[in-house]
Amino acid sequence: MTSFYFFSNFGQLDSRNGQVQKALSISSLLQTVLNGRCQLIDVGHHWWYLLRLLHLASDCCVFGSLGRNGIRAFAIAYVCARAVRFRRGRMRLYFFVVGGWIAELATRDPLIRSFLRSCSGVLVETQALANDLSSVGVRASVFPNFRILAEARPKAASENVLRLCFCSRIRADKGPIEAIALARELNARGWPTIIDFYGPCDAKFRQLFFDACQESFVTYRGTYSDLESATQIMRAYDFLVLPTSYAGECVPGAVVEAFFAGTPVIVSDWRFMKEVVHDGQNGLVIPLPGFAETACRRVVDLLQNREYEHYSARAVQDAGERFSYQAAEGALRRAVGKLE
Repeated sequence: MTSFYFFSNFGQLDSRNGQVQKALSISSLLQTVLNGRCQLIDVGHHWWYLLRLLHLASDCCVFGSLGRNGIRAFAIAYVCARAVRFRRGRMRLYFFVVGGWIAELATRDPLIRSFLRSCSGVLVETQALANDLSSVGVRASVFPNFRILAEARPKAASENVLRLCFCSRIRADKGPIEAIALARELNARGWPTIIDFYGPCDAKFRQLFFDACQESFVTYRGTYSDLESATQIMRAYDFLVLPTSYAGECVPGAVVEAFFAGTPVIVSDWRFMKEVVHDGQNGLVIPLPGFAETACRRVVDLLQNREYEHYSARAVQDAGERFSYQAAEGALRRAVGKLE
């Protein structure tokens, strides 16, 4: 009988980290699909990888979800373990990728490229990223950045004051200054607007950010502890704003959580964002040059044309169809096939 193992390092990271949130969701999914037969292995320090891999059962299926900092050590350990274990039985590996960094790494790093090609499957968050990996000979398929959450009902926009939120790590390349500029522009256009920020603030960006928070319509609300809290918080706002230019961006967890809350999103046209947010349906995708002015104009048009409830309804629909537990289970079974 095949033995199943899930390798991750979520125990070493902040529980609010997007990689941790996805790893925890994947572990829950695997335990359910495999009727509790998947052993969870928190790999901890890098030197444990090889030792752990060598001591697995002779016929095994390994699932892995490790961040960028851990993949190289794991790749070396996996290649060595396969060579040592060659006569002991079959080892299959399915690797879950969090974020959008993997294609560039595979293109320039022969070790990572060879590791990914040796995997039975590499599961990434968007079709465009899967296509990029396929072009370098990697068996890649789409697995959503899903959440185990209840979907909210569609909602109407606030009547008196437009409420915006920013929920992410607060650092320059996530776009908090651009988000504040959007709120400022809406106020200047006669649409009373506030914007609240949630998330840990990077030390190097702290002074600049808190200086920006001195404007009367800007408030920093701290962090939230879990996904249920995130959706409850986002439910109280009209839009999530994320003008990101973060190099590793793929499917931001905050966008997925906003969909579950029935809250449309305003995001930058960056990397894979157009595959995540359907412009003019569940949110707005805005070019980064002139973000505040363009986003302001489109938000005003949306509200004046009374389209908000349509956007909210489509966000909820996409949460269920594209980012739910059921969507993830289907993607897993398609990628892996029959799990014995």
